[in-house]
Amino acid sequence: MSATTKRLIIGGMTCPHCQARVQQALLGVPGVARAQVSYDRGTADVTLDPEMLKESLTPEQYKLYRLIWQRFVASQMAPAVSDTVSVAIKNGKYELKASGSTPKFDGWKKIYPASSGENGMNIPA
Repeated sequence: MSATTKRLIIGGMTCPHCQARVQQALLGVPGVARAQVSYDRGTADVTLDPEMLKESLTPEQYKLYRLIWQRFVASQMAPAVSDTVSVAIKNGKYELKASGSTPKFDGWKKIYPASSGENGMNIPA
């Protein structure tokens, strides 16, 4: 999992002392890797790193957090692109269908792999 930076709007800061207190408080939050606070703009740029939370969570909690994190980051990424080929062969009343795809651009699948096909098998190209 990779870190991400978010900009927060912080109201009520009037001096550099306020800025330092807000920055210190943000750095004390589990999962915050870096915090850059600006009292004159009223913002804080916070870098979140989910790996930093691992020690403070049970294994089950971490697995759930990681799943949510991966889905969140994947939802912000470009779509995956692939070439798909389908074949249908008919013989009387019977029909055989098969399809396969070749990835062209990983997109969101780079960090959140899609589940495999209907039967759970991946067939190599």
